[in-house]
This record gives sequence, C-alpha cells and structure tokens, in this order.
Amino acid sequence: MKKALFTAIAALVLLGMVAFPALADINTGVGKTNIFMQNLGSGNAQVTVKFYAQDTGALDWEYTLPSPIMPKGSTYLLYPNFNVPENWAGAAELASTEPLAAIVNMFWDGNSTAAAYSGIDAPAKQAYLPNLLKRIGTRKTRVTVQNTESTTANISMMFYDRNGTPVGTKNDTIPAKAEKTYDLDTVGEANFDATAGTGSVYITSNTNIAAMASIHYPEGSVAYSGTASGDTTLWFLGVFRRQVGGVWRIYSANIIQNLGDVAANITVDLIGKGALPSTQFTDTIPPKASYGINTTVAGTMPVDKWNAAVGSLGDNWNGSIKVTCTNGQPLAGVSLYFNPGLVTDMVAYEAVRESDATTNALSMPAVYRKFAPNMQWSTTLVQNLDNTDGVINVKFFSTAGTPAGNVDGYNVPLPANSSVGLNLKQLVNLPQAALDDLGDNFNGGMYVTSVNGVRIVGNTIFFIETKGQALGYSGFPIK
Repeated sequence: MKKALFTAIAALVLLGMVAFPALADINTGVGKTNIFMQNLGSGNAQVTVKFYAQDTGALDWEYTLPSPIMPKGSTYLLYPNFNVPENWAGAAELASTEPLAAIVNMFWDGNSTAAAYSGIDAPAKQAYLPNLLKRIGTRKTRVTVQNTESTTANISMMFYDRNGTPVGTKNDTIPAKAEKTYDLDTVGEANFDATAGTGSVYITSNTNIAAMASIHYPEGSVAYSGTASGDTTLWFLGVFRRQVGGVWRIYSANIIQNLGDVAANITVDLIGKGALPSTQFTDTIPPKASYGINTTVAGTMPVDKWNAAVGSLGDNWNGSIKVTCTNGQPLAGVSLYFNPGLVTDMVAYEAVRESDATTNALSMPAVYRKFAPNMQWSTTLVQNLDNTDGVINVKFFSTAGTPAGNVDGYNVPLPANSSVGLNLKQLVNLPQAALDDLGDNFNGGMYVTSVNGVRIVGNTIFFIETKGQALGYSGFPIK
C-alpha cells in the first residue's frame, strides 16, 4: 500500500469511518471521522465518495461533491453531513477525475482524543502494522482490515511480539467491500506478554486489502495506515528530546520493524536540526522484530548504545532519524510524538520510506492557523535528503480551492541534510509575512515544491490546543 497520491479515476480507501464502540477500561466513547482531500492535478477534480457498510460491504451511500475541487485546492467532508444512520460504521472510497490526496481525522468524545491517518491508494494482498500495544487498562489497539474487492477475502493475521517471535495466527473471512475491526484485547492470538504487551501483525489475503491501526491510551489516541512493503532506508521526522525544569515536555518513540527473513544490520543517524548535534550508532534487528528508539528512556534498546546516543544530544534537541539497513532487509516504521507540555493527546505517523522522496512537491491536505473559538494550528516538517542546499516554495489553498496568502508562495531555504519547520502558529522557518497573510482563521491545504530539485519528505502535526487534542500524518509525495 503506497502512502502517496492515487491515480485519477482510481479509488482511495478510507477505513473505520464514523462509529466505533467504546473500549473497555479506556473511556474512548463513540468515535467520529472527517475526510480532508486535496486536488493535486492541473484541472478541476470531480470527486465521488462511496460508503460501504462495515459488516456486509453494502453500498449505503454514494455522494458526489457538489462543486469540483480547483487545482491544488483542499476541501473536506464532515461526519454530520454523512447521509448514513446513527452508529453506522464502515469504509469509504474516493474516486476523482484528477489525482487526489486524502486523510481521515478521527475524534473520540469519551476521553476527548483525536488521531489521523492517510488514505490508501494502492491496496495489496498483504499489510504490515509494525507497532501494536496491548496492556490492560493502559494501552488498547484496534486493527481494521478492509476487503477492497468484489469477492470474499480470506485473511491470515500473523502476530509477532517485539522480539519477532510468532505468537499466533488468526484466520478470518471478510465479505466483498466490507471491513472488520479487531479489538486486540479479544484476540487471543495477539499474545505479546513476553515483550510487555508490544508487538506487530502481518496480514495476508487472497484479495487486495487495506489496513490501519488505532492505539488508545486513557489520555490519548493515535492511528496509522498499514504498508504492503518496506524500504532499506526510513526517515522519522520531527523527533524531539526536550526537557524543561527537569520534566520531559516533548519527546518521541520510534519503532522500526525488520520485515525480512534474516537479521537486519542497521545504521541509525540522529540528525540535529540546524546547528544541533548529530550522532550515529549501529545495531541488529532480528527477522520480524520491532526495534524501539525512545528519546527519554532506553526501552528495548541496549542501554549502552542508548546512553551514548542521547548523551551527545543533550536535553533540548530536535531533528530527524535516518535508519539504513546495510544488508538489504526491508524496514517499516511508525513514529509516536508526545507533547505533554501542550496537550495530553499523542500523535503517530508512518515513517517515510526513502523511495517515496520526491524532487517535485509534497501535498499536505489539512493545515491550520485558527485562533478562535478553539486554538487550532499545525506545524509541517520538511527534510532535505540530499547533501546540497535547497529551497522550497510553500503555497496555501483554502477549502474553497482558491489560493490563500501570496499566490506566488513563500520561499524557504532548506539546508543540506537538514529540516525546516513550517509552523503556522508562530515564526519558526516560514517568513512572518506568510503568517500575517493567512490571518488567524485559516484552514486548508499546503503545497510544498522543491525549487531546485533536492529530494524532500515531510509530515504534518496539528493541535486543537483548547481541547488538548493532537493529530499527525505523513505528507503525500508528488513524483
């Protein structure tokens, strides 16, 4: 499953729409979802949305957006406008006359948490979810699998603990176009007891499927999309290790899974933003095992390696992590971001495969700068993968599809092997003129172009600060 824009006239799969039952032990309450989409083509995009019932795969609602989305424009479809019954659950497919990118925002009323994940443009006959958590009362995971074809799917869910040990296989069938959601607390095959309730799953099917996971804490929720394939090099963006007054205020946990059948030899580069320090270490990940790099505790890392790595970074560091497998094994990963100094919620997004880097542009379908009645804002991280200084041009588009701010965009220097933060709340790397031009009541899409062709990747985190909520997603590369 590619994490990228999808081909015109093809379907983009969005799972787990609208209603989720409350979880035991953690008061999530019922969940709701919104869809955000951006037209990446050169013509107006006519978009049709199909909603398929969770259990049966029946087409319950088909809706064509009343107005086309203008080129590079962004729009949304909110859950109060879904013409489906109360407590409906299922999957959605988007079809467009132009290339499209889309994300789903998820909200739970019970503990006021939120999460986001990217639409899947290329369902496949397999999917990996590298990070699953299962701890009574403190960590809950739901895995959702959709059958995207018109015949019954026979799936196998092979669970592994964090060490890569197979712990159980669950077989099931999913009707055509239907989806199933598995609360791992009720799935005995997902036995991660040997590794403190942490593990992963590899799903295979005779039909093309899409998969996603949502992880729930008492005070936060995160979500991410599954991947059908890995890469020998992964990038984790927006990694923090920041302490204030002896308390950790912003930090990260980064999970790398070896998808291969032999041990993966990895080189890890922690690359400081700007003038901040960088460091490197090496290690080995057994087959199917998941390796954690947490910026505040050693966790499952060898303590000596962790101490050496973080000792050189200090307590006020941020940047990116590059993980390279030097013996050809495919890797996949997920990054978790915690900012308890600002919100109680958490963020997750997929690690970016180096093969997804683009010399053209990145799409961010939803960005925010809204100060009232709720403080909502986003920050986008863009990483230069090359050893050459670059320049990016940043343009904004309203949900009506029209340009916002300067129609020519804003140029931002992007140093070699470094990253910039496009923060819409306050001045970081964007020029102040961009923030002034957007005003304080903007939401829409962002389009980031590599002006001189350096390879770029990116992601976006946004906060609904007054509600203590946070969401994040990886950017869509435009090749």
